[in-house]
Amino acid sequence: MRELAMAEELKEQEEKARLEEEEKAKQGKSESTQEEQKASESELAKSKGPKKTLGELLDTRLTKDMKLYMLAGRLCFTWTTQGKREQRHLYMTQQFDQLIAKDMMKGDVTSQALRMDQVQSVRKFDKSLFPKAKGLFAKKPNPACCFILIGKPEANKNLYIECGMESEANKWYEYLVKLFIEFNKLVAEIKK
Repeated sequence: MRELAMAEELKEQEEKARLEEEEKAKQGKSESTQEEQKASESELAKSKGPKKTLGELLDTRLTKDMKLYMLAGRLCFTWTTQGKREQRHLYMTQQFDQLIAKDMMKGDVTSQALRMDQVQSVRKFDKSLFPKAKGLFAKKPNPACCFILIGKPEANKNLYIECGMESEANKWYEYLVKLFIEFNKLVAEIKK
């Protein structure tokens, strides 16, 4: 009986040792691939200088006024595709990669957020593109205070924005166009 118990213990120890060796082998493979990735990243960093994120690269190309204005944001109205007007806080994220229209009451940001890589174009008010206000006493958008962020077809999302004043809308439009152009230039440079 002792011999059987000892034989079973020996088998268990051998099985544990085998499993540990397999895990070490797996870790060794993942470590080697991680080391290869780090090596290729360091070669890229040496060739292009210190590695920066897209947000840091954009930060250097934008004026201080643009950065402060877009980070702080403003209260605006967004229009849904059904023609409903909702008050939102419109602002950019710290990395300047996403425009968010946050509902002030609910705190919901997901339904009204658009990443810069999803934007196809930024346009001034266009009656044919802007949603129609519905209802008997529905408030209609002021064309001078409106602009549209048109998403790419795969994003399937547009942001219809109305600001309180014409000067505010012009400022947002100007800054978003500049940001859109700089963002696309950076993406093209990175892809090269």
